Amino acid sequence: MNNHFYGDMSNLGAPYDAVSVQGLGADTSYPWRVRNDATLQLQLRLNTILIKNDMCQLLADGEMGPRTCGAMLWMDENADRLGTTAPMVSVCLNPPETPISPKSCPNGQSQGPAPVVLEEVKPKKKAEIPIWVWGLGIGVIAVGVAMAMKKKKR
Repeated sequence: MNNHFYGDMSNLGAPYDAVSVQGLGADTSYPWRVRNDATLQLQLRLNTILIKNDMCQLLADGEMGPRTCGAMLWMDENADRLGTTAPMVSVCLNPPETPISPKSCPNGQSQGPAPVVLEEVKPKKKAEIPIWVWGLGIGVIAVGVAMAMKKKKR
């Protein structure tokens, strides 16, 4: 009685070879916190819709982050009112950071960190030594000289 079957099982895991090791739902075309042209184009498209709805623009830096994901989730929640949906990126379904929803900005200003204004660099003044330090130094030298002279006379 031969009830054993010996077959080639070398391709047993083949259907899973194409699964990304970055985790389920990882979208490599929109990497998190990495400058990317695809993300930049997405941010520019999102900005046109945000401006039309008196919402703050995204900082179009080409990096997928919490504000870009927040804008896509906001558009998804308001799809009926907006008449459009955002192209949902899988990294925003389970983002590494909490998404930040866009704020209302009637004048369409940028939503993001305020620009850093550097103060004018002024040359430092020479270190001025206070007069009392000069007096103290001269006094110490005078006492030292007086003690040395007194010691010599003995």
